[in-house]
Amino acid sequence: MALLFWSRPGHCILVVAGALLFLASCQQLEKQERTPVAVLPSATPEEREAAIRLLQRANEVQEKLNNVCSLRPFNARTTMGDTTQVQLVLRNPFPEEMTFLNPDEGLLFEFVWEFTRWVSTGEKDIQSGRSTERHPKQIRIPALGLLEETLELPIVLPPDDSALVQVRWGLRIRGNGLILGEETLPMPSVALLSANWDAFPPGWEQFQANPMATLKKAVQLPQAEADRHVLVSAALLDELEAEGAIDFLCIALDKAPNRERLKTIEAALHYLTGISQPDRKAWKEWWRQRQNRNS
Repeated sequence: MALLFWSRPGHCILVVAGALLFLASCQQLEKQERTPVAVLPSATPEEREAAIRLLQRANEVQEKLNNVCSLRPFNARTTMGDTTQVQLVLRNPFPEEMTFLNPDEGLLFEFVWEFTRWVSTGEKDIQSGRSTERHPKQIRIPALGLLEETLELPIVLPPDDSALVQVRWGLRIRGNGLILGEETLPMPSVALLSANWDAFPPGWEQFQANPMATLKKAVQLPQAEADRHVLVSAALLDELEAEGAIDFLCIALDKAPNRERLKTIEAALHYLTGISQPDRKAWKEWWRQRQNRNS
């Protein structure tokens, strides 16, 4: 007798005489979608109950792994054009050894990324995509253990006219299941928490020591080269400096040396506050209300 208790596009699991057969690991990278439990007419009540318990157990383990595994950028700030490395951190929160079941061609690492490009004149462009790599090594983690591995991300951000790129990067590990102690669980993937960092144009390091001073100087300069410096400096401010910078930039709206600099100041305010306003007048009104709330 057999029971089909879980399936998704390209991947199904059968219980046959108490054994698990993992069939046709999905090669496609569509989002994981679980279909309702489908029971073959020949399945006994005992088989149904065992299959449902196994699925519930797999879901519990998967959820816990999703919460404790992560990607960590080595640097919160990088340079456009440089290769970026992150640290893969896989934790085993269970008191049994944990082993990922590899397909013949190895585990599939699916990288999902999103880039938010900020142009100094205020425009934002969001790009997203995904890429994949095979990981041929067997991943085995001892009870309550930890595995750390350095990954070189497969996409490099080329320098362009952006003043800042906010990077969000996630990873899903796809395999044929998981062995946890004596259990063999139908777990097609583990999703890691996203890593986030900022990428700046080459030469940004010169502003890192005192970004507030650079911001105040760049706002006053009429040269077009200083436009990008305004947004770069604003992005380098710490949380306390950012509060003071908001007031400074709102005052500077009336002193911008040209229209391009006005747009740059508005872009920096958008970045620091997370709020978008249509023009200088709207920003001034927003600032007036902010001062009233803080008084």
